[in-house]
Amino acid sequence: MPEDRTEALLRGAARKAREALATPDPEARTAALMRAAMEGAKAIFPPNTGIVILAYPFNGPPGQRVNYIGNGNRADVAVAMKEVIARWEGRAHDAPPGKQ
Repeated sequence: MPEDRTEALLRGAARKAREALATPDPEARTAALMRAAMEGAKAIFPPNTGIVILAYPFNGPPGQRVNYIGNGNRADVAVAMKEVIARWEGRAHDAPPGKQ
């Protein structure tokens, strides 16, 4: 993507994030911020890159809602998240060399 187009998309995402911050309803504000963040992420990552953004309050009450936005289908995102968690927990192994 040409740099000037990327910059324009990032400026648009930043403008939407600023507008979202003025939204009085917390749920609507969070949803608008998540959409703006995804728009910005899509502007900087190459095409055909899966992107997932999770947002949650630090020190929130138990069961506090985690907000999610992604550009892939949920089944693929679930597989990717399980892979990451397995890696964090030391359960994942590197893929064998060669074509799979």
